[in-house]
Amino acid sequence: MTSQKARDCACRRGGRAAGLRFALFGTVLLGFGLPAAAFAQMPAPAAVPNPAMMSLSIAPQPLDTALTAFADQGGLKLLFASQDVVGLRTQGLSGRFTPGEALSRLLAGTGLGYRFTDARTVTLTKAPTDSSSGAMALPPVQVEGQQADLQAPYGPGVGYVATRSATATKSDTPLIEIPQAISTVTRQQMDDQNAQSIRQALRYTSGVVPERNGLNGDAYEQLYGRGFLMEEYLDGLRLPTNAYNILAVDPYDLARVEVLHGPASVLYGQANPGGMVNLVSKLPTETPQHEVFLQGGSPGQVSGGFDLSGPVDPDGKVLYRLVGSAKDADTQVDHIKQERVNLAPSLTWRPDADTSFTIIGRYQYDPQAGYYNNLPALGTLYGTPFGKIPTRLDPGDPSYNKYSRTEESIGYLFDHRFNDTWSVHQSLRYTHDDATMENVYGLALGSDNRTLSRYAFANYTSLDQFDVDTNTQAKFATGPLRHTVTAGVDYQRISFKERYGSNFDEPSLDILAPVYNQFITPPTAYSIDTQLQNQVGLYAQDQIRLGRWSFLVGGRQDWVDGSAHDDVANTSASQSASKFTWRVGVVYLFDNGLAPYFSYSTSFYPSTGTDYTGSAFKPTTGEQYEIGVKYQPPGFNSFITASAFNLTQQNVLTADSLHPQFETQTGEIRSRGVELEGHASLSNNLDLILSYAYLDNVVTKSNTTAGAYTDNVGETPSGIPSQMASLWANYEVPWRPLVGLRLGGGVRYLGATYGDNADTFKVPSVTLFDAAVHYDLGQANDKLKGWQAEVNATNLFDKTYVAGCTSSTVCYYGLRRTVLGSLKFKW
Repeated sequence: MTSQKARDCACRRGGRAAGLRFALFGTVLLGFGLPAAAFAQMPAPAAVPNPAMMSLSIAPQPLDTALTAFADQGGLKLLFASQDVVGLRTQGLSGRFTPGEALSRLLAGTGLGYRFTDARTVTLTKAPTDSSSGAMALPPVQVEGQQADLQAPYGPGVGYVATRSATATKSDTPLIEIPQAISTVTRQQMDDQNAQSIRQALRYTSGVVPERNGLNGDAYEQLYGRGFLMEEYLDGLRLPTNAYNILAVDPYDLARVEVLHGPASVLYGQANPGGMVNLVSKLPTETPQHEVFLQGGSPGQVSGGFDLSGPVDPDGKVLYRLVGSAKDADTQVDHIKQERVNLAPSLTWRPDADTSFTIIGRYQYDPQAGYYNNLPALGTLYGTPFGKIPTRLDPGDPSYNKYSRTEESIGYLFDHRFNDTWSVHQSLRYTHDDATMENVYGLALGSDNRTLSRYAFANYTSLDQFDVDTNTQAKFATGPLRHTVTAGVDYQRISFKERYGSNFDEPSLDILAPVYNQFITPPTAYSIDTQLQNQVGLYAQDQIRLGRWSFLVGGRQDWVDGSAHDDVANTSASQSASKFTWRVGVVYLFDNGLAPYFSYSTSFYPSTGTDYTGSAFKPTTGEQYEIGVKYQPPGFNSFITASAFNLTQQNVLTADSLHPQFETQTGEIRSRGVELEGHASLSNNLDLILSYAYLDNVVTKSNTTAGAYTDNVGETPSGIPSQMASLWANYEVPWRPLVGLRLGGGVRYLGATYGDNADTFKVPSVTLFDAAVHYDLGQANDKLKGWQAEVNATNLFDKTYVAGCTSSTVCYYGLRRTVLGSLKFKW
């Protein structure tokens, strides 16, 4: 099916070679995983085709999609310039052919030729060729047919440089043609940085604040983009966000993580305006691949896992993948542990070349989800006569503290191509989640600067969520215009029950001589809520190519309704809303790889409650203007995006000045800034990630004039830095005695943030360093082929810092130094 055929460039790092081999193929060959020693001994490219026969079925269609199908079905790597195939078609073919015979038929009448640079790599050439060599210089790499992965339409991340995405368009599209900033964290990057959570995976992503709530983030994951909370999606379907039912997907289950910066409502419905994070599951592969790992280190962590995949039957029509992991770890806080068991099976059935049906399951049990607490600013940001509160201090009580979570889901991805024009895709998932939270929280230090007042809080939640998204796609031409039209409907139903209460009459804690296992009075539930939410959305989008112009226009209509009943108060409420959102954008593609773009997009998010008159609140809305430029330089495996945006959220709740006990929707928050992000794999064995963001986030309308938790005109919401920057480098040592050794290092700068919404105090900036060492043991001894050893350190110099505050009584320490050693075996 056409939506599953395109693949990212697999160039990852280069190597040492001479003459034409270095100029044209060095970066590509090593990028496909060849060790440096093998590359040094590789013969010059041969201009003879691989004689092996292959079975192919490629219908008449545009040449670019036909070549992608050929690469997939033949398991070959194709290199060509996108402008060389624009507007060209092929008559297709069906039967058994050698690769050379198949290419000759596909390229007949197009004016294109081909060269086999090795048995599995083909370069397409266009006359005139270079007179001295008979072959043209290497154009940009566009397609890798790997035949081993079914990650589409959310294709696999290979190396550090992704070039295609479906997150922004729900159709497999080159990133350079999408008029909106998109960031991709590939599987290779997650492995090299040993990301232990989604928020750690996004540390080097521009404009994203992944760890605003410090240590709490592992238990209660919150990600901020362009100043606003972002929703998380898994394979294009929204994950739960109700109370403590926020899922914390294990990153080992994922092939990649994609961030769409700015409004996403046109394709995904209700969403905050700052953007969305799409988590892309590992899916079955045609080529058998197996991995097991064992990991250990500070603070007291032992973990392990496996990733097994391949065909079930000899014909490769049924494929499987089984991903699992387990962890038992201490944290930097006394008495608090993290425990997890995770299993993610999937099974793909492909009855023919045009149909794919993949069942995906997930089970994750966190009997101890980690730290979830806070400390006052006095003692963390500011010292006391006794110094600062130790980062290991548990402000709760081990006799009462408990945070556990169980997540279960089952769903499928279905794709079918009817012909060259029409295809259909459907995603469906059912999710069940239970969470139990019992905790004793710190409030404030007393006048003696050592007695911490505390309160108890309990929350018990259960959630059932059903999501389904069905869309059809049509690819056709009207005169000189080439269209990719996507239209669909999605539906979400959430049934949610929550019981919670608090007790502020709990024993205090001496932070210098803490006494634990005190009697904690369990809170009495003062609310038992049962809620039901439904959302239906109809959307349509047209991606239009006209020469070097790429246009995007889309619209969506949503209907949202909800009801709630409080069993304690015996009260009920219902609410409904509808909203139309839309976006437009344009990109111009220059020959030199530059692509300036402009876009306008809108979003909405339902607001619960009523105003003084009893009228239900309208949804908050967002609108964004974005301009930028993307750069994919020909002949280099790199991708750079620079963007500037002006984003406004309207209908924000603020105090009703005439009726103090109520709220009204006259508030507004404006966010404007610039973001820069670049990924590159260079020919001297060097991978680089660079990001920078400047953000001016300010309240522009509000009726509130004072208060730590209120939004006041002219002030910046808490926890949002005005500047962030990061740099990560990964270097493969080319010196022959150290072949197989890779060194990684990174630096992250997080600017100062306000500690409350009244901007009464600031949390200072911090600069953190990370490091990694990887060694392929098979390079030292053939008997150790497949074994790899790794050591990763985050916050290398053990910086003690406060990650953020939301008031003078609620601050979060950041993660101190962690060192993890890993041993992996792949076969």
